[in-house]
Amino acid sequence: RVNLYSQYLWETTDFVNLIDDMRAVLEDVNAQTGLDLFPSGTVFEYWEQYRNLWSFLIQNLLIALACTFAIGTLAILTASYHTRVTPMEPIDHVILIAKACQGSLVMTAVIASTMTWVLGSMGWLNISMSAIPALTIIACMGICIDLTALVTLFFCSGRGTHDERINNALKCVFIPTL
Repeated sequence: RVNLYSQYLWETTDFVNLIDDMRAVLEDVNAQTGLDLFPSGTVFEYWEQYRNLWSFLIQNLLIALACTFAIGTLAILTASYHTRVTPMEPIDHVILIAKACQGSLVMTAVIASTMTWVLGSMGWLNISMSAIPALTIIACMGICIDLTALVTLFFCSGRGTHDERINNALKCVFIPTL
């Protein structure tokens, strides 16, 4: 065990640079000697989250949006098939799939715009990204998916005019979600 001391670390970038520099040194040692060395200490335990937090957060939000689109399409398609009363022609299947994709695309776009708004507001309010705000963003996305997906599902599977379907969807979803 070797103790290393650091000083003049004031900004988040100072800590991240220290971690990156230390990892580069340890990779060089590993390449030259074959020793696997692992740094530890408060700097590495606390500030490690700042190294890749943004890339992991954005990557996971994009994966969640892709899954939302796929599951939303399947849910809308399934609900639309179950509400059909008359037999369907082959072209009707294609139309239902296109409408399910359209509804899911609108739903995914609304969720993406809400997440962009939340991230932009955090930047405007100068909230630093760390584990707590990242978890808040993930929870916010879950709440957005819940409300938006259910309204979209009830709207797409409903019958009647546009106004009747949106009215029915909000009656079914808004009060329980609120």
